[in-house]
Amino acid sequence: MADGQPLPRLSAAEAAARLGVKPETLYAYVSRGLLTRERTAAGSTFDPLEVEGFARRRRPSRPAAPQDGRMPAGTPLMVLDTDVAVIEDGELYYRGRPAAVLATEADLEAVAAWLWSGVDPGTAAPVAGVVGDDDARAVRHLVAALPSSATLLDRIQAAVTGLAATDPLRHDTDAESLRRVGARLLTGVPRALAGAVARPVPAAVGRLGDVLAAGPGGDAVVGGGGGRHAGTGGPSVTTGAGPAAATGRGPRGGTGGGSDVGGGTARTGVAATLWRALSTAAPTPEGVHALSAALVLTVDHDLAVSTLAARVAASARASGYAVVTAALGAFDSALHGNASRAAAGLLARVLAGERVEAALAAVVRDGRGVPGFGHPLYTGMDARARALLPLVAALPEGGRVLAAVEAVAAEVARRAGLHPNLDLALAALVLAAGMSHEAGTAVFAVGRTVGWIAHALAEHEERPLRLRPRGRYTGP
Repeated sequence: MADGQPLPRLSAAEAAARLGVKPETLYAYVSRGLLTRERTAAGSTFDPLEVEGFARRRRPSRPAAPQDGRMPAGTPLMVLDTDVAVIEDGELYYRGRPAAVLATEADLEAVAAWLWSGVDPGTAAPVAGVVGDDDARAVRHLVAALPSSATLLDRIQAAVTGLAATDPLRHDTDAESLRRVGARLLTGVPRALAGAVARPVPAAVGRLGDVLAAGPGGDAVVGGGGGRHAGTGGPSVTTGAGPAAATGRGPRGGTGGGSDVGGGTARTGVAATLWRALSTAAPTPEGVHALSAALVLTVDHDLAVSTLAARVAASARASGYAVVTAALGAFDSALHGNASRAAAGLLARVLAGERVEAALAAVVRDGRGVPGFGHPLYTGMDARARALLPLVAALPEGGRVLAAVEAVAAEVARRAGLHPNLDLALAALVLAAGMSHEAGTAVFAVGRTVGWIAHALAEHEERPLRLRPRGRYTGP
C-alpha cells in the first residue's frame, strides 16, 4: 500500500466512459494539458484517480444555462420547498437539529414520531403499526419464497407489497393513515427480513421473528410515550439509542425504557431487529448503537431521486405503501441506494490483502467513479460518514475495517481529492458487523422510509397532482 506503487491504468475507452465524453473530447483534454496519458504499443492509458479528480472538478458549481433549448444533464428540473432536511456549512440538519447529534441521542422510532407528528414527541398521539401474527407470518413466507438470487432490496420490496396486501385499510390516504402505514412498514419490514441471512442463532437471542411484541398483535407503537423527550423540537438523550440499546436497559441504567417501542425494551426495537435479520454475529450494545445511528443518518438528505419519486406518488394521493414502493423503484440504483455494495466490495478487497491501488483500479473501471467517495453537496467529508465511522470502531472487527478505510481514503484524497461519503461508512459498518455487502442498502432503505413518509405528509399539504409536469414534444 506504499505510495509510489504503480496503479493499474484505464484505457482510453474506459476513461472516456467515466467522463461521459467521446474519445475525441478525451484527447482534446489531453492536448489542453487537463489530463495526462501514457502511450504504449496497445494505445493510450490514463491514471484512474486523475480521471476521477478531473470528473469531480468538471461538475458545475451553479446551474448551467440552457443549451439549444435543453438543460444539461444533471441540472435540477425544479426546486421544491422542503422542511425536512438541509445541508449547511457541511452539516446535515433535520428540521434545525443536527443529524449527527440525533443519531447518537435518539432511535429511529423517536425520530419518526417527531418528523411525522410535527409536535414534540412526548405529547404526540401514539401511532400504532398493527401487524398481527398471521399477517407477519404471511409476509415472512412471501419474502422467503423469493429465489436465492433475490437481493435484500428485492425482499424489502416484497415485504412492502405483503404488508399492503394484508392491510384492509391500505387505500386510505389521509395523514393519519400515512403515519399508520409508516409505522407498520418501520416495524414490519425488519421482521420480514428475519430469515434473509442463514446462520445459527445464539440461545440468548431467541427466535429471529420473535421481536416487536410490545404492542397490539405483536407490534411496536411509534410515538407518544410518557414525556421521555425534553424540549420542544425533537427527541432527547433519553430515547435509548446509546450503547445500552441491545441490552434492554435505558441509557440511565433503568430496565425496559430506552425506546419508543410500545413500552418494550430497546432490544426489540427496529435497530436490534434489523441487526438480527442481517448479521451473522450476535447483537452487541455497541453494534446495535452503531446500526441505530446509521438508520437515523439515512432518514433524509435533500431531494434525492427516491424522495422525489415518493413526492410525485404522494402528489397523486397514492397510499403510503404505493409512495414507498415508488421510492424504492428509484432507490434500486447503482447510483443511489445500491452504491454502498460496491464500496463494501472495495474495502473487502483491501481487507483480503489486495493493494489499495489495485483494488481501486478494479472498481473504477465500470465508469461510475470511486464507490464511497465524493458528494456534490459537500466540499469535504460527507457529514453522515463523519458521524458514523467513529461508531464502527467499537465493533469487534471495527479496527481492521477502519484501517482499510483510512488506507483507501488517504490514497483517494491524494490522487483525486475526494472524501468519504455515506456509502463508504455504511460499507464499513456492514463489514465490521458481519453482514453481507448488500446489507448497507437494506439499512439505507429502512432508515429512508421515515423520510419518504415525512415527505408524503408534506406533499399532502399541497394541491393534488402539482408535480405532474407538461411535456414538450420534440419528435418528428
